Amino acid sequence: MEKIIARRAEKSDYREIIGLRKKIYAGNPYYRDNQTRTVKALLKGKMAIQKSSEIFPVVVEKSGRVVSSAFLAVIDRMKEMLQIAFLEMEEEQEIFDTLLDFAKEEARKRGLKTIIIGLNLNVLYGLGLLASDYDKVLRIGGAYNPKYYIDYIRPHATRVKSLTSFFTRIDRIAMDDLSEGILKRLSSFEIRPMNFSNIAESVEAYTKITNAAFEHHDYCYEARQDENMELFMDFKPFLKLENLLFAYKDNKPVAFVLWYPDFNQLLGAGEELGFKSLIQYKIFGKNIDTIKLTEIGVVPEYQRKGAILALFKHCYELNKNRYQYLESGWIMPENIASMSITKKLTEQESKQYEVFEIDIDE
Repeated sequence: MEKIIARRAEKSDYREIIGLRKKIYAGNPYYRDNQTRTVKALLKGKMAIQKSSEIFPVVVEKSGRVVSSAFLAVIDRMKEMLQIAFLEMEEEQEIFDTLLDFAKEEARKRGLKTIIIGLNLNVLYGLGLLASDYDKVLRIGGAYNPKYYIDYIRPHATRVKSLTSFFTRIDRIAMDDLSEGILKRLSSFEIRPMNFSNIAESVEAYTKITNAAFEHHDYCYEARQDENMELFMDFKPFLKLENLLFAYKDNKPVAFVLWYPDFNQLLGAGEELGFKSLIQYKIFGKNIDTIKLTEIGVVPEYQRKGAILALFKHCYELNKNRYQYLESGWIMPENIASMSITKKLTEQESKQYEVFEIDIDE
């Protein structure tokens, strides 16, 4: 029998870690690589979140060959859980079981009682493993995984959190016939795009709203300016001012919407965003027919007061003649406000995702 072991990764493993990701998805027409850039940055120790949190790569070997990789992480603002993040593995139950046993021992050393799988350090880098629609290309920001990932993990799970995204044709969003009363209410908010000449100011506003809006949401911990700035700067070549919109009330930012064209439509199977896709988008104007409504946040005192609808209406006006479809980001069932307005404005559920919590025996 071939021996399977898990261990901390060494620098000599890094090439195999990247190669494993490519091997698992070789020939899969639905896979777009939205994670390798982040994984490489983590391996180099260059991400802002690594300054304050414990994050290290691990591998599973079978007869000396890397068959699984992940990062084990304890985030300094989420110290009660150990994450198995950016997980990739070949198709064999024992491979995952070996990794999980190793993660449990690392958790016990730190006095932790829960492992979480499906959160990639921060919700902005990914929350939820894909649990449906394996025969479709994911939108930008989503990470693809084979179905067997879910099959191997679920039997170990103590709790499973389900997430849902939604989809619609933009021309079927009922925004052109709002009543005068609603329009008057929405007009009390001023909509402004992000400020490229002072991007730090925009990221600061985004960070403050995020922390206020998601303070009590599962898996959302305090966001930091430097971590959010890193994310925006990494994606800046593809951004336009309109991709981050703020709603202002009395000259104060109280809500935002973050959206992108579906840049995955620029990519072929297995490709990742880079210079080639940037040229296709900026110079040749390669057609994209879908936008991804990635994130909406509103400070508590302005929830259910029209800020989200004002932003949604502005986003609709920008895009109704440019794109055909809209897909939302994931929404948690208990986020009643977001779930309610999204269901009203979209036609159907799109994709399902799952997050797994595994309690550890003493």
